[in-house]
Amino acid sequence: MQRVEGISLSALPPSCTLLQDEGLPIQLARSSQASGPRVGILNLMPDKPTTERHWLRLLAKTGLPLHVDLLKLSNWQSKNTPLVYLEQFYRDWQQANNLDALIITGAPLGKFAFNDVGYWQELIQIFSRSSAQQIPSLYLCWAANAAFHHFYQLPRVLKKQKLSGVFQHQSVVPHQLTQGLNDSLYIPHSRYAEVCQQQLHQEAQLKVLINSGEAGACLVSDDKHKRVFLLGHPEYEAHTLAQEFTRDQKKGIAAAMPLHYFPDNNPERLPQASWQHSGVILLRNWLNAL
Repeated sequence: MQRVEGISLSALPPSCTLLQDEGLPIQLARSSQASGPRVGILNLMPDKPTTERHWLRLLAKTGLPLHVDLLKLSNWQSKNTPLVYLEQFYRDWQQANNLDALIITGAPLGKFAFNDVGYWQELIQIFSRSSAQQIPSLYLCWAANAAFHHFYQLPRVLKKQKLSGVFQHQSVVPHQLTQGLNDSLYIPHSRYAEVCQQQLHQEAQLKVLINSGEAGACLVSDDKHKRVFLLGHPEYEAHTLAQEFTRDQKKGIAAAMPLHYFPDNNPERLPQASWQHSGVILLRNWLNAL
């Protein structure tokens, strides 16, 4: 049986075309052909094709052979992604019974109480099952704050203004997840709320591995329970924060210009997405530790 190296999926969504054009090894493969760990991505973002592209790019750049399952909620209908798209390229999370790792994306729900989120009870089921099965899990942005709330009862603080920009961070604790990273690195953030920082640092089960004086904790680990929490967005493309800024302005939201992002604070210019390199290293370290 021929093995397929690189990133393989059971069905290739259109978002993969650009990545293949970039020369990244993303291929169609039956499960029996795939090699390497099976990684599930539970995509909670409204614009699912863009989020797919972001994370598949970083996973492909790790250079590791992986089979990726794109997962969706079973009891919640996406309002922004057509059902036919989800049925063709995604499968229900309940059908993913043989995962070696799980990634749960963020969602633009920072201003909502967790109990007011329509799929909160289903997400709790996912948290509980992955924990019971000891599936190494990577929680991103909003999902990280949701997991902090569920597993550790850590409260979340709503900010007066959206935190948006590219912030300097420091690697503060030696750990296998931070091997190969610079002691000082830059990562984008974009959110309206965050877990209470003081209580986060005091939680015995958690280690803050990467921290920013402006943006707070960025990478947190619970080694005992195989949970990793990433509050920043190393997957963002160069134009992502600019698009968010423009979108907020069109909606009449009094959004401040993203900090430390536009070269010379000129919105007509975009930075290089150099932060993606840090994201690739983080993912490679996490996957190598499986």
